[in-house]
Amino acid sequence: MKKTEILLSAVLVLASGITACSNGSNSNSTQQERSQAGMNTLISSYANVVDDIKQKSEVPAFLPSLLKPLGKYFYGIQYEASKNDYSLTVYATDKELEVNSPELTKPGSQQIGSISGSKSNKPLNSFEEAGMPENPKAITIDSTVTVSVDSESDIFGYMEFENWKVKIIAEDDSATKKLAEIYDVLKNRPLQDFSRGRMLLTNRYTFINWKSEDDHYEYFLQWGGNSLSHVFEIVESK
Repeated sequence: MKKTEILLSAVLVLASGITACSNGSNSNSTQQERSQAGMNTLISSYANVVDDIKQKSEVPAFLPSLLKPLGKYFYGIQYEASKNDYSLTVYATDKELEVNSPELTKPGSQQIGSISGSKSNKPLNSFEEAGMPENPKAITIDSTVTVSVDSESDIFGYMEFENWKVKIIAEDDSATKKLAEIYDVLKNRPLQDFSRGRMLLTNRYTFINWKSEDDHYEYFLQWGGNSLSHVFEIVESK
């Protein structure tokens, strides 16, 4: 199996709610120049990170694309890689920091998301077991797929679709509506090298845990926001 680099759109980053501040044309110009300088540094540094992960690890890599600037913020990168696994965490920082800087975990940095991969023949167990709502009510969202939501409150929901198990906690939304949106994404089969997986979506985060088609590799993604369409919007195999 050839190594694969998966690019997750920087739209994910924007969906996390980090936006640029505007204080007039001079301020905007200064911020743009600062952001561009940070991007120039990042392009070189992140390319080296990607190369290092691919060289050190035998696990085919799933990595986010960081092509769009964060306004007044900088990207911060923390990662590890070995033969059998790798992990990468992305931060938004208020100043430019070197890769794996100890300041990434200090005030002034906000974690955007993380992704990891490892060799594994174990069952999926990276987060709480997806399960049915306590008081399930079956709702058909198309002729072949039925989801379950809590009959007392349309907040908790559960769905199984083509080896995906999906659990929803939608405190500010309808679980039924959210499951229908997720179904629309999953029916287009956004992961090609895939055997089975599970998802947990809350108001603030999306958690995805899945196995490669040959069951040799396991991946775990945690990202800000709960729009699955953004997660898979421009996934590309390289």
